[in-house]
Amino acid sequence: MIFPNEDLHELDVFFLVDGSTPVCVECKTGEFRPEIDKYLRLRKRLGIDRSQFILCASSLSDEQAAGLSGMYELTFVSPTGLAPHLAKLF
Repeated sequence: MIFPNEDLHELDVFFLVDGSTPVCVECKTGEFRPEIDKYLRLRKRLGIDRSQFILCASSLSDEQAAGLSGMYELTFVSPTGLAPHLAKLF
């Protein structure tokens, strides 16, 4: 994705639910915490709800994902939590 000011951001998955509700899914392995601020800024710049900007990290348990989701304005999920979260958006 290239913004008008020429900022470039790669997105792992981006789609529209019902042709109008944007959903972004970023998939991470290993250490991702240093990038959280980057994703917070991107979510705000895209103007999408925190439930629609999903960071799926292979190293997270469901409990850790819930804790991080409570701390940041992003939705964190474990690999097993991704499908149930997406189902809520449809």
